[in-house]
Amino acid sequence: HGNIMVVGDDCQSIYAFRGADYRNILEFPERYPRCAQYKLETNYRSTPEVLNLANLSIQQNIHQFHKTLKAARPKGPQPALIGLKNVYQQAEFICQRILDLRDEGVPLSEIAVLYRSHYHSMELQVEMTKRNIPYVVRSGLRFFEQAHIKDVLSYLKFIYNPRDELSFMRLAQHWKGVGTKRAQTILGYIQSQPDPLMALDDPAILDLLPARSRDNWKPAAAILSAIKRQRLTHSPADMMETILKGGYTDVLRSAFDNADHRLGDLEQMINYAAQYQDLDRFLGEISLLTTLTGQDIAVGTQNKDEHICLTSIHQSKGLEWTAVFIMWLADGHFPSQRSMGSEEDIEEERRLFYVATTRARDDLYMCHPFTHYARGKGTVLLRPSMFIEELEDKETKTDEHDPWERWDIETE
Repeated sequence: HGNIMVVGDDCQSIYAFRGADYRNILEFPERYPRCAQYKLETNYRSTPEVLNLANLSIQQNIHQFHKTLKAARPKGPQPALIGLKNVYQQAEFICQRILDLRDEGVPLSEIAVLYRSHYHSMELQVEMTKRNIPYVVRSGLRFFEQAHIKDVLSYLKFIYNPRDELSFMRLAQHWKGVGTKRAQTILGYIQSQPDPLMALDDPAILDLLPARSRDNWKPAAAILSAIKRQRLTHSPADMMETILKGGYTDVLRSAFDNADHRLGDLEQMINYAAQYQDLDRFLGEISLLTTLTGQDIAVGTQNKDEHICLTSIHQSKGLEWTAVFIMWLADGHFPSQRSMGSEEDIEEERRLFYVATTRARDDLYMCHPFTHYARGKGTVLLRPSMFIEELEDKETKTDEHDPWERWDIETE
């Protein structure tokens, strides 16, 4: 009978990868021509400065119901655009600014760090753990607690210490046809030898196994032997690449639905490991990071339940914080590389940027690293995100000023 009402915001339609289609909102008037439209443009969350930036950005989208958010709150600080030397300085800046905000009276629970992809948070998690800044990860497990990260590290841990039974048995889960019992037999033989690592290539191991298990142990032994040879002459990053090429990538694709995202995590860890020239130092650092939780002591706070929220932008929808940091505002990272070249995908990414900026009530910090080290490419220069560059275009602005304040950070 035409008695129907819908409420929604096409500018916050960000779940196309789950099948959501923003056209369900835009085409509603075509299906119900007699419907009346009411725009809810008064915003009670953010300052006029935050909303001005968000409005200027989303205006770039062609496919939308045009709206202009108006703040019910008084004037606040300008959003900050921070250019940083690299991803490590980005992490250091965010941690230091969080501590400054805490000293200024902003509770840690009122601060969030948002990112486009889960792996973007790795360096930040490392820095926060070092500084004992408590945090929770809403976008998934902490970086080094993820199964695929633990798997690859287990190879390195076993080569470093062939008496590490837990690491060996974790690896054995992926060797089809070997199983727990056969893995224990192999481990027992290896550890009974004067040089356990040399025993990895011992043909006597095959005599302990039935035919099917032999065929599955051989490729596993090949990976372990390869990284054993690399231990003293190659970096941990080289060893991890050997593990991926030696068969773990196939394990990843068969065991997980989101294998590409997990490969992104592993590539980020390889980039991080490239800082270290020897396995001992790298594993020592990782051991420290996985032992310290970052939740035990909050710097400058008496509330043990207080913590920073680290989350992907998709997981942040509907939430709000006093202060919000947006990381990795560089082309190829945000917007993502996969969206480049498609107008529809870019508009989805811009809606994601719109959601990110409007999570902030007062303080908004947008971080752009200028360089990033990538294995096989060296140090790569990063262009600012197109969502930043398009707001610097004089034709898109309502006055002669940028919609943010630029912060100069020491880059030496």
